Amino acid sequence: MRQFTPSDRAEKHPRNSGHRKRPSTGPLSPDAHYTTIRGSDGKAGIGLGIKHRKLDSVVMCFFGDGAVNEGEFHETMNLASLWKLPIVFMLENNLYGMGTGVTRSRAGGEHIYQIADSYQIPAAHIDGMDIMEVREATISGIQKVRGGDGPVFIEAMAYRFHGHSMADPSNYRDNDEVSEHRTRDPIERFRTLCIESDFFSEKESAAIDNEIDEVIATAVEFAENSPEPPDEALYTNIYANPEEIQ
Repeated sequence: MRQFTPSDRAEKHPRNSGHRKRPSTGPLSPDAHYTTIRGSDGKAGIGLGIKHRKLDSVVMCFFGDGAVNEGEFHETMNLASLWKLPIVFMLENNLYGMGTGVTRSRAGGEHIYQIADSYQIPAAHIDGMDIMEVREATISGIQKVRGGDGPVFIEAMAYRFHGHSMADPSNYRDNDEVSEHRTRDPIERFRTLCIESDFFSEKESAAIDNEIDEVIATAVEFAENSPEPPDEALYTNIYANPEEIQ
């Protein structure tokens, strides 16, 4: 799986598409062992393509608790189970679908993983704020999928500390609730684990933070100083043969 840096993100933004280009790996390329998808659109089709082409690839589908109330989610779960598609359904349950609490929008309550039973898909319920637990559950899920027995479902219980977007002031929840969940910050928990396990020191941790800040600052500067894209950039990465459309 190819790693992306903030600079990669900035360079691939439409504003910068004509400034600098790098080769990318397509989702069904033999070199792409994982395909990541946000939301519930498209995952069954890509999974079916992987199966027909007999690729050793897995679809990692990430979605939130709000998506499980949509019809396409259930249609995809049904087809994935029927056709034994290579999909890991990774539900990031942060308890709020935009501004609505999961207990107010879902009759079954906040624990959603049991919904997979209806489609005969094996499911796991994990602490999504524990990086190591998420890692182990993901590895296990991928191994099961690659065994050819069809999809798996993982519900990672998480929490978002900020609003759904810049326009979301989060008035629907108490500050005390947010403060309580901040004590479970996965990054801080993992940092503490690494220091206690002597993987690195407090000083080395601070150096890593400074390095990350510099990388982000460089990427932001690159993006802000890049020229506006030409009109033909509207077709970049949209059509297989954009020259036939223009």
